[in-house]
Amino acid sequence: MADKLSPEGEVLAAHIAATTAAFQVLILTLRNNGALDHNEFPEALHMHMEKSRDRLTPMTLALLHDLRRALMD
Repeated sequence: MADKLSPEGEVLAAHIAATTAAFQVLILTLRNNGALDHNEFPEALHMHMEKSRDRLTPMTLALLHDLRRALMD
């Protein structure tokens, strides 16, 4: 059985899920309007993550990784 999240963890999880959903809608809209190629944003995000790895917190990297993975689906 999975561990229950603390109230703070639930807030963070909800925030991450909402941010990811908002970016998915934005990226889909930009793609549909021809302003963005498929996987263009996830690739740019990956490059940013690699260049900034030493300056970003593990939580930020996890959020960016989840966002990138969701945008590639």
